[in-house]
Amino acid sequence: MRKLLYCLLLGSFALLNMQCAEETYEGLKIKGKIEGAENLQIFFDQISLTNKLNIKGKSDAGSNGKFEIHVEDMEPGIYRLRIGAKGAMIVLNGNEKLIEIDGDLATLDKNGFRIKGAKEANIYKSFVGENTRGKLNETEVKNFLDTTNSVMSSMFLALTQLNPKTDMKYVENVKTKLTNAYPNSTYIKDYDVVVNQIKQQLATAQIKVGEQAPDIELPSPDGTVYKLSDLKGKVVLIDFWASWCKPCRYNNPKLVSIYSKYKDQGFTIYSVSLDRPGQTERWKKAIKEDNLTWPYHVSDLQFWQSAPAKQYGVRGIPRTFLLDKEGRFAAINPNSRLLEQELKKLL
Repeated sequence: MRKLLYCLLLGSFALLNMQCAEETYEGLKIKGKIEGAENLQIFFDQISLTNKLNIKGKSDAGSNGKFEIHVEDMEPGIYRLRIGAKGAMIVLNGNEKLIEIDGDLATLDKNGFRIKGAKEANIYKSFVGENTRGKLNETEVKNFLDTTNSVMSSMFLALTQLNPKTDMKYVENVKTKLTNAYPNSTYIKDYDVVVNQIKQQLATAQIKVGEQAPDIELPSPDGTVYKLSDLKGKVVLIDFWASWCKPCRYNNPKLVSIYSKYKDQGFTIYSVSLDRPGQTERWKKAIKEDNLTWPYHVSDLQFWQSAPAKQYGVRGIPRTFLLDKEGRFAAINPNSRLLEQELKKLL
């Protein structure tokens, strides 16, 4: 009797240990059953906003379609359960411990699955419904962004469903929410990259011959502030360059020659440097070495984060814009031969 009691206690203790081990598992456990996925590999991916794919875990589904995936390091973000060409997007806040997923492979990519243990995943899934790849109603998307607590869902929808040309306010608001909710998230940097690309594309699209050039107001190496709009009445070549840019330095003698030839006829150059922070002396040295004698040299010394470079959609240098006497675009990135032809028309 005593021996039997000992065995029972020992068995109970072992069962308790097993249960404790289950409850204290570090990370995330995803388990479930997908009909039609029998004996297939199931992947759990983290998806970045810049299209990078990070496989967080994988599992072979059994002959009954059941699977179990363990993920050790989790963060709030956009994830995907992937089986072959099918996939289900899952939004997580990073605090989930056990997620259960059941569904059918045939409808997996249309949100045809049930998910337990992931509140934000269900918020996103309920809003999107079966329309996982199409365009959602813009008004409904905006209402969702205004009212939801699911920051990660907001992040994804703001970038994939809204028109940044007219809805940049929403895009910027989501960035604020993302930073406040998850200040250490890797998605913040990705979000900035995507938004900056959008802004550059918009700026490039807005720059058309005949349109008014956006104003620029920046200091020169000696601190004198030069405003582009103050040069109206002159034909102006805006030249984006940098001291570190070899093609720019190679092109500078051509600009010097054209400037010398036409400066007395009402032509000047407004040079915007994309030099790095703290490189004023290097910038000044390049101006002197290349004999860039026009006075209008400006920069915010922010490298590729330069405000006017973003405003003008500059993604490579040298990059030039020729303005007529009214400050309108007359030519975009003209070569030296075309530049002279345009100058003869405008002066």
